[in-house]
Amino acid sequence: MDRSNGNTRLTAMERVCDEIRSAIISGAFPVGSRITEEMLAERLSVSRTPVRAALQRLASEGFIDMASHIGAVVKAWSPEEARQIYEVRARLEGMGARLAARNADNSDIARLSEIATAIAAEGVTGEGGRRRSELNRQFHLLILELSGNSHLYRTAANLMHLGFLVQAYASFKARDAQRSDFDHFDLVAAIESRDADWAEAVMHAHIMAASNIFIAAERAGEACIARAPSGKGRARKRRAGAGFEAE
Repeated sequence: MDRSNGNTRLTAMERVCDEIRSAIISGAFPVGSRITEEMLAERLSVSRTPVRAALQRLASEGFIDMASHIGAVVKAWSPEEARQIYEVRARLEGMGARLAARNADNSDIARLSEIATAIAAEGVTGEGGRRRSELNRQFHLLILELSGNSHLYRTAANLMHLGFLVQAYASFKARDAQRSDFDHFDLVAAIESRDADWAEAVMHAHIMAASNIFIAAERAGEACIARAPSGKGRARKRRAGAGFEAE
């Protein structure tokens, strides 16, 4: 962030990153579509340098894949990838919740409760889904931090791609989001009560429930932010204000 003259302004890279991320979430760039540095630089009126940096960040967040000789492609997460990620997360984060129940103090529990409340106030699609995903990631990372195990934290954190979380929440219906919110409050209660067994069990069930929702929806063709049409050549879906069209 540029904080010169006491102001907080987005850098060119951050602005470009926000624009591309919003276009992916809104469906202006459908899953599987190709986006190029040249096209983005021209439409956002910037040089290719901040575009290149923004694409690298979005790749690290799990929104896009960078392929040789092709460039950036909006990432789709397969049911098998999702299953593997969720199974490992359930084991690791279950252990993290168990340790957090032993280590957390009152201020830590207050922070967890605050984030859980903020998550419950957000929607599951569009910008609400993005905010929910970011808050959800904060909640889970805080529990891992409270575990006191840095190796556990780093390993589990590497599985929490923001792009994957946004796509996963797009598969949630209102009742699924409500159930997930209840799990978060149960986790806070378990950690507050210092009940390690309860905390571990809730976390494991919470993550596997999300896995089942995502995989079922993905197999039914419902769990993408937006999919590129098959057999029609280029996908052209416009986002108001930005005028993006995927290649």
